[in-house]
Amino acid sequence: MKILYAASEATPFAKSGGLADVAGSLPKALVKDGVDARVIMPLYGDLTKLNADELTKPFVKGDNSRNGRKGSGLGLSIAAEAARRQGLSLEVKAQDGKFSVTVSQK
Repeated sequence: MKILYAASEATPFAKSGGLADVAGSLPKALVKDGVDARVIMPLYGDLTKLNADELTKPFVKGDNSRNGRKGSGLGLSIAAEAARRQGLSLEVKAQDGKFSVTVSQK
């Protein structure tokens, strides 16, 4: 089964309420059950200056546009480590000012 989850926010990328928590955790749970689940959301800011490998390093920030707050730059590095510890892989692709994250079984 394939599921494409569209949301306006998803942790760890952008969060202003409970939707981000669900959009960030539900697809991960589905992947653990063998579902090909992916999340898409709007691009808040310009990530063209960073490559995909840089985005998963601690303290690297894509931008400061989300909710007017400055992020810590830890979101994707924590997500990548959490995926690794669960036997999953987290792949980030960045191109033309957009990025996507895919969590899959190894």
